[in-house]
Parts: sequence; C-alpha cells; structure tokens
Amino acid sequence: MQAIKCLFTYGFCRSWMPGLVKTCSLLLVASALLSACSNNDGTLHTGADGQSSLSLQPPSFLTTRAIVSENLRLEVTINGFNVNMTRNGASSWTGTTTIAQGSSVELVVQWAETIGARTLPLAQARSSLATINANTTFTVLESGYDTSAVNFDADGDSISNIEERRAGSDPFDASSPDAGMGDPPLVRVPAVASTLVPVIDGMFDMDGRWSRAEAQDANQNLLLIDNLLVDSANNQIDGATGYQWAALHDEVRLYIYVFAKIGPSFADSAEAFNNDSLEIFWDGNFSRGNAYDGVDDVQLIIPLVNPNRNGGFANNSVDADSAVQLGVNSESGFALSGNAPFDLSTLEFATCTCTGTQIYWEVSIDLAAAKIPLGQTFGFEIQINEDLDGGNRDVKWAWARPSKTEDEPGTQADDTFRFPSRMAPIRLTPFPDTGS
Repeated sequence: MQAIKCLFTYGFCRSWMPGLVKTCSLLLVASALLSACSNNDGTLHTGADGQSSLSLQPPSFLTTRAIVSENLRLEVTINGFNVNMTRNGASSWTGTTTIAQGSSVELVVQWAETIGARTLPLAQARSSLATINANTTFTVLESGYDTSAVNFDADGDSISNIEERRAGSDPFDASSPDAGMGDPPLVRVPAVASTLVPVIDGMFDMDGRWSRAEAQDANQNLLLIDNLLVDSANNQIDGATGYQWAALHDEVRLYIYVFAKIGPSFADSAEAFNNDSLEIFWDGNFSRGNAYDGVDDVQLIIPLVNPNRNGGFANNSVDADSAVQLGVNSESGFALSGNAPFDLSTLEFATCTCTGTQIYWEVSIDLAAAKIPLGQTFGFEIQINEDLDGGNRDVKWAWARPSKTEDEPGTQADDTFRFPSRMAPIRLTPFPDTGS
C-alpha cells in the first residue's frame, strides 16, 4: 500500500501592514503552488502501515474579499472515492485513506462555501499520476484550478460563482450582478459578522480580525496613501511612504485601519488639518459634485494627538474633548441645507504609536449616521497630514487624489475638501441574500 505524506499549503495571510503580521511572509513563500512539502512539491511516500494521510489548506484566492473563510467546505476524492476530511482550526483539513502501490491515482480537490442553507461550489483542481511508487512527487499549480462559469455558475448568468462573490452580487440570482448598484467600485469592502469586528483600541488585533479586511483595490494594488499633495519643504518623495489603509464592515459600522509613520507628533494649531491628523472623506450618494451638498458629503479630520490632553494621544472612545473636526465645507454645506451635521458622538476611534514612530489609526463609523449605503457605490478618500516641526502642516498624502504636478504648486492639489468629485468609488459588499 502507498501512504501519502504530503502537506498541501497556501499563503492565505495577506500581509497588508508590514511588520504587523510576521507569520504572513512564512506562508506566502508557498503561494504559487497548491502543494508544498519540500521545494513546493507534494510528496507521496510509502508508509509501513499502508495508510495515506492528506492535509490541505485553502488557496489564497479563496481567503480574500467577501468569501467567508469560516464557511468554506472541502471535498476530496481519490480515484472517485471520497476522502473524509476533518477541519482542524480555522484553515487546515486532514484526512486518511489507502492507495495500492503501483496503481494510478486521480486526486480531485473541490472547495465550496456554505451560504445560509445552500452550498456554493467555487473551485476545483485535479492531479493525476500513472503509477504510485515510493517518494513520488506531484504538484498542482494555482493556474490548474478551475473557477470558470462553465462549471461554477449557480444561477446560470454566465458569471462564475467566485466572481459574483467578489462583486458582492447574489450568485443564486441571475438578475443581481451590479444591478442598480451604480458605477463599478475601485474597492469592495467585505462584510463580516458582528462577532468578528475589531476592537477599537488602536492596536492591530493579532487574532486575525483585521486579516478579513480588504487591503487591495480591484486591480490588486495595495491601498497605499502615498500620493504627495503638499510638500512645503520640497523634500518628500512621491509614492514612497508605504502608508496604507484597509476596511471591513458588519452592515452597521464601517471599520478602517490606517498605518503610517510620523516623527515627533504635534497638536499646536487650532485647525486639525495643520496638526498630525487623518482625514476621511465620503460622498454617500456619489453625486460627485463640485461643492459639498450638505446631504452626505463629509470631510472628517481625526487628530493623532489630542491638544486638550497635553500631548496625550487622542481616543474618542474615552475623551469627550478629542478635538475631532468636520471640514469647513462639510459644516457650511450642512448649514446651507438645513440638515444636521454628521454626529461626531457616533464616531469611534483610537490612535497608537505602538512601535516607536509607527502610527495606527483605528476608526469605526456608524453607517446610518454617515448616510453611507450598503451595496451601492459611494465616494471615498483617505488622506494624512504631517506636521514635522510644529506650527502649520508641512506634508499631505492621499490615497485616491492624484499626486500634485508641476502645475499645482503650493497647496493647489489639496482640493478634496472643496470638491467631492475628487473621491474614488468604493462599495460595501452586503451579506448575500440567502433566500427563504
């Protein structure tokens, strides 16, 4: 008999915050292959007891965006016979079977996701060997997985199940893909259960809660805040910060994590934007106007340091005087419309300099108070102000607004606070409709 002693492994941890999740790099080295025992190969080895053991982890493309990893299901067959796979922890399955030495083998691995009472097949890979002998090796490349709509299209709309899950449409409803959702979003923010949302304390939750957040755009680019808008000293390098953001939601609140590196922290100016601070912009109905409409166009400025606490770090969860401000055009727009401004008491945030000059902002925004929709495209932007030496701000960085050009001297490129049209389209992907 032939024993399979291979550990199939995949890099499923998305290292979107350098230095925060140190185990990610260890897993990513094997991300090109489904199988990785030695030199990224699976090894079949004859065991004295004739038992064949198999251990599997999901491929990386099944551990991103809206796919709920806790709901993944695995089915494995060898020569048409099911291998009973048992889940061990969050991301590992093991099983045993027997294979006669000298026989041919066809291995089929299929992944699915449970959504409500239904099971949605997502991907399948096959690997065949003509003859099993001791120390036989084989590999299954990620490109060998089939996720096509030809074989994986539950609602028959010619869009694959995995594409629909990534798009936030209902894979069981042929009429749902992007219908009435507005412009295609640059970023799709995934939904997680309320029991899995982060604790707003400024610390990166090492239990994996933030690993569920979206940290890339639709083009697989990291959500970097490195477009240079303001450089008063003319000594900054555009595109070189490494500042990043990521987000998730639970259909009630939007959770945002921002990573940056800022030197000495200052809060000596009355205007929050002239201090070290984070700016979050949104345009709830994506009207893309050239003025703040007083309805759902908001600029929120969150300080790094609370000027009311003698330089102590700001934390709105415990400080009534955290000095959070709305942008001047947000205030004036709301005043002109007669609507109440965004209620700052609904905001939760915390800041931290957890490792020297490494700065984190952790923010939670009430969706109803912010008039941010579910399943609809809306405008969004993240920017960071840096005050390097006290006094007025010296540098400003943006995620979506393009970097300043030679034709935009001074602060001309800093115009998102004036023009909501500068924001980029994103969408909060809702939980799928599981039907009745």
